[in-house]
Amino acid sequence: MTPVEIFWTKGSVAPDPSSSVRRWQVDYLQEHVSSRNPHVLIGPRQSGKSTLLKMLAEEDKSGGIPGAYLSLERFVDKPRNWFDNNFWDEFCTDVYEALGVEEPAEYSMHNSVFSHVPREARLYIDEFTHVAMTYPNFLSTMRGAFENRDRNSFPTILLADRTHPTQYSGSTYSPFNFTDSVYLLDFNEEETRNYIIAGCRKNGIDLTGEAAAKAWEQTQGQPYLVNKIGELLVLGARQDKKSEVTEKDVETACEFIMDEALAGSDAHFITLRRYLGDEKKEGDVYLDRPQKSELMNILHRGGSRFDLTNRELSVLFSLGFIGPTEVKMKYGKVVLAGDARIRNPLYKEFLENHL
Repeated sequence: MTPVEIFWTKGSVAPDPSSSVRRWQVDYLQEHVSSRNPHVLIGPRQSGKSTLLKMLAEEDKSGGIPGAYLSLERFVDKPRNWFDNNFWDEFCTDVYEALGVEEPAEYSMHNSVFSHVPREARLYIDEFTHVAMTYPNFLSTMRGAFENRDRNSFPTILLADRTHPTQYSGSTYSPFNFTDSVYLLDFNEEETRNYIIAGCRKNGIDLTGEAAAKAWEQTQGQPYLVNKIGELLVLGARQDKKSEVTEKDVETACEFIMDEALAGSDAHFITLRRYLGDEKKEGDVYLDRPQKSELMNILHRGGSRFDLTNRELSVLFSLGFIGPTEVKMKYGKVVLAGDARIRNPLYKEFLENHL
């Protein structure tokens, strides 16, 4: 059987521009990044941050701008004492290699970390939170380099992760107050419908409008679930030798997703189980009692006001369990508002059966 085209459920991927969702936030981000001020992109687990950063870097390259994607995930297991003697050497080597420019023989950490990086370069740095929390010198050095940008080269930087730095930086000194933040959202209704229709058609299958509406209703644009449903629809249509999928086929795909989720055979939901505290392992992130209590409250009684300064809500959002009931645009910025809600009906059914 030929592989399913477009739909992808195995982690971030350097996207094919002809098949990727052109999210409305791409243009919004590019406009902000072009200001040359550092920005942080905050989005919950499985919201497509890595794929989006790779897309931005590829678009930069195709437009003649030096752009590079860089993940700091490889530093996650490093102990605190390792960073003092090793981090900057390895980080700078990664930066220069990603941009394809020659690394200087020597450089002063605070003033010229990016001394040989083209000023027009754009760096998309993913998974930075562990480094920033373990080694506060990372953000303060970045700030120092930015503040000396008139004397030294400093590229445009977009940092991305699940947690905003203000949640772990000190109250008296914020190394991140030189930047602005952008929140990454799930696909909106139009993006979800267009993507799933286009993906099915690329696989030679038509999708009814009712089916596309049902896919949106159940996923609320959560990228993994949108891709998973699309993949199942294509596989099911091929198996049944159908040229069109309907609302009933989407319902069947959702039932299959939930069966796998509750049986512990879907990697995406296995991770959610770990966050809930099942099978705790050393180094795992999982909800503490107040966070789990708040999740239960949102699940059964409706949420309190969506407020990311609230520790419990912030953690639930970063791990992907909840989202806001309202998304507004004010003064050119995304504002998350309204009440906290479970991220989508499939998550809600999973939590109701699991907790």
